[in-house]
Amino acid sequence: MKTSAVMGLKLSKGDGRVVQSTQYKSLVGSLGYWTIRWPDTVSAVGLVSRYMEEPNESHWLAARKLSGILKAL
Repeated sequence: MKTSAVMGLKLSKGDGRVVQSTQYKSLVGSLGYWTIRWPDTVSAVGLVSRYMEEPNESHWLAARKLSGILKAL
């Protein structure tokens, strides 16, 4: 079974350089539309959406990676 989440990925608050929250919110919002087509992606999108207030570089990279995986499906 394919999964859209990266296995073993651990995200946490306060580690790394803070990125612009408006760009992060836009990316996570667009990922939300993918959950309509592929409902099994809800947990992965939910994971990255937890950090919308103060996203850091690791959150941004995880969301971008998830976006690339979903676009490849």
